[in-house]
Amino acid sequence: MCYATFSMFVTWSAYAAWRHTGAYPPAWEYLAARQHDSFYTSMTLVDPVGGYELPAGLYYDPRVRQALMQAGTASVLVNDLHSVAKDAADEKPVCNMVLQVAADRNCSIQESTEITVDLHNNLVRDFEAGHRKLRTVPSPELHRFLNGVKAWMGGGLEWHATNPRYES
Repeated sequence: MCYATFSMFVTWSAYAAWRHTGAYPPAWEYLAARQHDSFYTSMTLVDPVGGYELPAGLYYDPRVRQALMQAGTASVLVNDLHSVAKDAADEKPVCNMVLQVAADRNCSIQESTEITVDLHNNLVRDFEAGHRKLRTVPSPELHRFLNGVKAWMGGGLEWHATNPRYES
């Protein structure tokens, strides 16, 4: 939890610098930074909130880490997709994948939205494929944890779709 929180604050410093200077990064750099602030910190709480502990050896298994990064990055894209109108209207907008893609490719918001949706969908498909492969690991805690991450992703999607903050 401490490492995830530290990483999140380091990334927030990059966001502040981009916003302050107005020198926004290309989409790939933004997405790379967002992996450290990809709601990953929230997902580290899935097992303690559920009343169990995923063993460290499984939590740090590269396959589990990859699944968490995919889930978190997909969730970031959901946030960016729902926030694009609000962010674009800001005098000094925060970084947003849709806006970054539009700037990089000199394309419309509609086109960059479709690109971002495709990226989101690929991340979710990859997460689901990794989740299926991890089902072979004989650990009830791991299965419970990954199901919790999947439920967390669904909850985030629902929250963004229904929260008045994102109405446009």
